[in-house]
Amino acid sequence: MKLINTVCAVVLSLLACSAMVSTAQAKESTAPASVEQKQAEKVNLNTADAKQIAKTMKGIGLKKAEAIVAFRKANGPFKNLEDLLRIKGIGAATLAKNAHVVTL
Repeated sequence: MKLINTVCAVVLSLLACSAMVSTAQAKESTAPASVEQKQAEKVNLNTADAKQIAKTMKGIGLKKAEAIVAFRKANGPFKNLEDLLRIKGIGAATLAKNAHVVTL
């Protein structure tokens, strides 16, 4: 009888664990866009507005994004990513963090 009780307890434990895993997987599938998906978004520096730039680029807030747009208006379209280095406050580290999300 003890063996049957032990087997039943183990089976119930396994069923409970299985239900918890299923619930966790269901929550993951309905979760909002992950960080990886957000990083996959790209921004075109020659057409985007300041809000789009600030939203997509790491380390770039609205003020710096406005400076990017102002630079573009004053100097014409960006020809290469390194043109960003001509904007005060944007250095090589910021460029490196964002090279994968910036297009021209």
